[in-house]
Amino acid sequence: MRSILIPSKFEAKLILQNMQNAIHYELDGIDCYLGELNDKTISIAIIGMGPPHAIDRADKFIRKTGPTDIVLAGFVGALSPYLQRGEIIIDPHQTRVYTSEKLVGTPAEKSAIYAKTRREAVDMEGSYIAETANNYRLKCTAVRAVSDLADEALPMDILTHCYDQGRGRYTPLKLVRYLVRHPGKVQELRNFLQPLKQVREDLTQAVIEFVDQTPEQMLTEHAKE
Repeated sequence: MRSILIPSKFEAKLILQNMQNAIHYELDGIDCYLGELNDKTISIAIIGMGPPHAIDRADKFIRKTGPTDIVLAGFVGALSPYLQRGEIIIDPHQTRVYTSEKLVGTPAEKSAIYAKTRREAVDMEGSYIAETANNYRLKCTAVRAVSDLADEALPMDILTHCYDQGRGRYTPLKLVRYLVRHPGKVQELRNFLQPLKQVREDLTQAVIEFVDQTPEQMLTEHAKE
């Protein structure tokens, strides 16, 4: 059975809505789902953002469920100035996406990484999850959608108040308290989230198409673009 690993429920929301006969269950504290996409049986695990928790959760999930291959889905930030928001990156060998241990939030940081690595985009999980899958002799293909452009800055203060990377947990109450103390940040949050709705739709469509085909078919189609 093919398994999809996704950092957050926000990224996974529309994929889960498109599942048929979905069953939600917890596996050692990991939110997991079992169901069908276009009549293909799949499992989904929400693994969290970045190390160490995404690695630990991916390892537990793979070890206890025995998938046939892994799809790592979610958002990436653009490093290349040529990438557009919502553009889909299919990365079967982790050669297009650079993995950072922390959020890369400023245009200067993105530019420096791009100049050094020539990777097109950045995430916080890719190389770690690919290595984990490889430990189990599983193929891992990244299916990623570009959420922010190379010349855009992330609202780092907001993001650090909504996710605790040390614990691997989202902290909505902490974010609410922060927004109450800083009401001017509410509009900044809205401006950040608004374009992500379309990006999430683009990601969902790409994942459904990938699941509906073999990895070889999907990569062949992508190479023609």
